Amino acid sequence: MTQLSFQWENKQSYAAEDFIIAESNFAATQLVQSDFKIALISGEEKSGKTHLVHYWLAKSGGIILDNSLLGKTNSEEIWGNAQKATLENIENIPDEKALFHLLRYAETNNYQLLLTARLPASQLGISLPDLRSRLLAMQSAKINPPDEFLIRVFLLKNFSDRQLIVSEEVINYICKRIIRSFKEIIKLVDNLEQISSEKKREITIPLVKNFV
Repeated sequence: MTQLSFQWENKQSYAAEDFIIAESNFAATQLVQSDFKIALISGEEKSGKTHLVHYWLAKSGGIILDNSLLGKTNSEEIWGNAQKATLENIENIPDEKALFHLLRYAETNNYQLLLTARLPASQLGISLPDLRSRLLAMQSAKINPPDEFLIRVFLLKNFSDRQLIVSEEVINYICKRIIRSFKEIIKLVDNLEQISSEKKREITIPLVKNFV
């Protein structure tokens, strides 16, 4: 697989070095590299949406729009002088009319806007018909749960970042049993790091069995 560079989210660094492109996130990666106008990337928490957003921002020179301003000020003030921007976690925006007007303002001015959400547009529960139809019609890509290849790479990267030594046998054991979720992987590594540090124990299969 190709390698695109990012830091994993637990480090809150988005440099282009460690993000691995796999089948589960390939469509989303292709989308941010395309010449879209308004697009939506969906995926579970910790799936890499923010990494892709920062990759696109660095490439495009765009800005991050503050979703807390929607409904409190008009779209022109929210955009300022920008013509390319991202708006994350749109499922947390309670004012659907304000979001609709922001999208329409971007369309009218031919601006480029990248949205993110935890769920695809069809599952967001949008009640405003005009907003729902716009979200359903725009370009979109979903980051799916990680396959075994990405689970393995994600585990190795997280253990390495924390300077934790883990055998191949332990990695194989985890890969076959863990829930295919980025959030669950990070939670597992957090737990193993904590108990390993507190009890001065190596990370072994008997220790891992307490968590998977």
